[in-house]
Amino acid sequence: MIKAVIFDMDGTLLDSERIGLKAWQYVIDKYSLLFDLSLPYRSIGLNYDSMKTLFLSELGEDYPFDKYWGYAKQYFAEYEDKNGIPVKQGFDELCTYLKANKVGMYVATSTYHASAANELEHSGILGYFDGIIGGDEITRGKPDPEIFITAAEKTGFDKSECLIVEDSSNGLRAGIASGIRTVFIKDIVDVPSEITDKVFARCDDLSGVIGIISQIR
Repeated sequence: MIKAVIFDMDGTLLDSERIGLKAWQYVIDKYSLLFDLSLPYRSIGLNYDSMKTLFLSELGEDYPFDKYWGYAKQYFAEYEDKNGIPVKQGFDELCTYLKANKVGMYVATSTYHASAANELEHSGILGYFDGIIGGDEITRGKPDPEIFITAAEKTGFDKSECLIVEDSSNGLRAGIASGIRTVFIKDIVDVPSEITDKVFARCDDLSGVIGIISQIR
């Protein structure tokens, strides 16, 4: 029986990864940076420290990552303030089902806790969740399983009673390594088959998680 669902946020709950890539493309174009969008694309699902490590490994230890990351964050914030961040398809149906069946709802995101709470609140869904674990509350980011193990502990339930919902390669690796049933919902990232072959289940949108939970229950 599933008693808690642990959601990734960006690309799983919120359609924010497209905005993030849009922000990076704006910065790349404005400052004529010497890399293309494939590098930010590869950073999807990583927390700040892991993202910075990736960029510096590609561009050199002296590359001013923080400067351009700051510009991208500013673009993202301004876009969010003006347009909001859409909630992913199927959330309303899934949320209604989970609440009716008293299944806990938790978020485990590489985004820092305060920023994640702000984005969820701005999108109108923060109040539905029982807890958030942010990327600043762990020592090892995805694909390390620490964040999901920590989130499962926060639920108070056994790992066998939890379900993870993820979209990115890094997040799926973390979910699989945690030993918790992990569901894959594709967003913009093409996930290799060697990862998707190991997930518990996959579905087209969040509403599809209802059927998966029903079968387990």
